Amino acid sequence: MRFGATFEEDKRGNKRFENLIYTLTAAEAFNKNLVKGVIAHIEKNDSGKNALLELIEIEGSRGALEAKFILKKSGKKSSYKLKIKDSLGKIHSQISNLFIEKINKKER
Repeated sequence: MRFGATFEEDKRGNKRFENLIYTLTAAEAFNKNLVKGVIAHIEKNDSGKNALLELIEIEGSRGALEAKFILKKSGKKSSYKLKIKDSLGKIHSQISNLFIEKINKKER
């Protein structure tokens, strides 16, 4: 039995695995809380070259959740709280076309 997200391909580009029981796409695995994160696309941007955006906490209660981010840029840290439908453009202008679609909080 093998668990994994990536499998070797043969010369024709077909995945090499046998006795497959279940398969998920990266998005399905993320939506089912089976993985911590999915990187779908990384776009190079010189103005954001020295910037790092980090999700550090989900705050609030059901129906009123907020995502707390820290932006580290040029040695400075800034904190931001965003709600559903907020644009990440509030944090950095180069990501203004990204929006918070859903926030969930897994209780421990």
